[in-house]
Amino acid sequence: MTITMAALPWLGGSQALAVAGMFLATISFEFTIVSNIGLLSEQVPQARGTVLALGAMASGVSRTFTDYVGVALFERYGMPATAAYAVLGSAAAAFILFRWVQERAVDEHLAVSP
Repeated sequence: MTITMAALPWLGGSQALAVAGMFLATISFEFTIVSNIGLLSEQVPQARGTVLALGAMASGVSRTFTDYVGVALFERYGMPATAAYAVLGSAAAAFILFRWVQERAVDEHLAVSP
């Protein structure tokens, strides 16, 4: 997703490239969201609903903030600034994912019960 977002400013040369770029951006974004559901649901299996709700809340809060900032960046600086903001956000999410998210469920006797 980060690579696709970084390429968007250079794909505006023709309508076909712009459509292809937006297609790739949409597909990579949707893949990220769907993959996130399975990953979050296995973080603490005993509190699956709570973890998924926290993930949805974090997504909603970040989306609200990004909608405002993205529009302001686009109006003032254009597509390159908006794409740079998307790249930074995507890279930050990847950093958090690789740094703190586990690929296996938490050990049962260490998990917090709901």
